[in-house]
Amino acid sequence: MAQEQISTQDSHPRKNTSAGGTNISYVDTGSGDPIVFLHGNPTSSYLWRNIITHLRSDARCIAPDLMGMGDSGNSPNSSYRFVDHSSVLDSWFDAVGLTSKVTLVVHDWGLRWDSTGPNETPNTSKESYIWRLLSAP
Repeated sequence: MAQEQISTQDSHPRKNTSAGGTNISYVDTGSGDPIVFLHGNPTSSYLWRNIITHLRSDARCIAPDLMGMGDSGNSPNSSYRFVDHSSVLDSWFDAVGLTSKVTLVVHDWGLRWDSTGPNETPNTSKESYIWRLLSAP
């Protein structure tokens, strides 16, 4: 069996929208029910590039860069606390029209938003998948 190569290239098209007073860059590719990929700190949507490649034929794959990370803009008030990211992310969900149930795939800070954000943004989360990094002692 041939081994599949893991690509370092992120060839997914990017879009930009204003949310919470800053520019949020995001991948939006594929069609079908939406899957939103939320990265952690200090990474970016680049984290999800190879997973999106495999799912975009079956789902609309959307992966934002959190404020101040990846290709997104900086915080308008120079604050990068979780509450600030959460507020911008709530605005981003509205800006890109994610008002129906979506599947969330989360890592790190994305997990924290998943546990609080859907309460603030009703009907957002259909189901969630949590990616935890294994840590060696």
